[in-house]
Amino acid sequence: MSKVSVIMPIYNTEKYLGEAIESVLNQTFSDFELLLINDASTDRSKEICVEYAAKDNRIVLLENNSENHGPGPTRNIGLDYASGDYIYFMDADDWAEVELLEQAVKRIEIDRSDMVVFGNYDEFYGTLHKSQKSPIYSKSIWTKEEIVADILEYWKVRSVALWSHLICRTTIGDVRFESIPLGEDFCFFLDLLEKVKSISYLNQWLYHYRTLSGSICHQWNDNVVECQCIKWEHEKKFLQSIDMKITKKEYSEILITSYLRIIYELALPWCPLKYSEKWRKINQVQKYMELENYRKHIDLDGKSGLEKIKAFLVKYKMDRTLLVFGMIVLKWRD
Repeated sequence: MSKVSVIMPIYNTEKYLGEAIESVLNQTFSDFELLLINDASTDRSKEICVEYAAKDNRIVLLENNSENHGPGPTRNIGLDYASGDYIYFMDADDWAEVELLEQAVKRIEIDRSDMVVFGNYDEFYGTLHKSQKSPIYSKSIWTKEEIVADILEYWKVRSVALWSHLICRTTIGDVRFESIPLGEDFCFFLDLLEKVKSISYLNQWLYHYRTLSGSICHQWNDNVVECQCIKWEHEKKFLQSIDMKITKKEYSEILITSYLRIIYELALPWCPLKYSEKWRKINQVQKYMELENYRKHIDLDGKSGLEKIKAFLVKYKMDRTLLVFGMIVLKWRD
């Protein structure tokens, strides 16, 4: 049994896979198992995994031979196999700083928290940027009580990227990933958030996330609206778990954020749907989210610029204007 189980789903990442695996094997913290789960790759990814597994007995090669494919079901295979006290999820086309596991384990054990969050570098086609969202936090640890008491502030600074978290396996328990092509990590995180008592924040940038041309999260997907609605279901479930401790204003703010995300997806230049079809989907989403019950609770105070414009348009039922406005702005930016 190892202290940490590193779970890495793999699908056609032969170009970067060796670097990803090496960055785990070279960690200054060595008490880990590396679970490589091949999800029916058609390139040399599986061969690369076999080669590394032959060299290091900390590597376990698993196969997703089920009918359900994608990162969610593939990670579930890793979770069912994992034996470590802590779980770390890593993508097969990224890489980690050598002290990631050491620093994360040290912090989570000092704080005795349920998970620890750290920062990452975003790599955009050869350029490197520190993530502006994490780990720049006003607190080094958030308790569940503090999250609930200041839910809107937490919602602004939270990170849902799995590769920026080390998580206690006992906290995960029987939580598993949705079998959806987009947003499965978001849903998983929201389900975890119901269970956590505290979250630690480590003021270090320890992971390198690559933005690759053609990756699943950077292209149009026919199921994007449905996936966003499933994400909202997980958000709603979490909010209902703390229902007596949040206001309608706070609930509305979070709901509107999810609603605006769906409009954003439909307004993107590469969305192939006709305007009428986009509007039909937005009408369906409005009913699904019960938006009419919450428009009046949207608070425009404290907002400025574009955020205030978007909130104003939703509050006063000018959603068509918002969609057209979004299509024009995003096409101009593109």
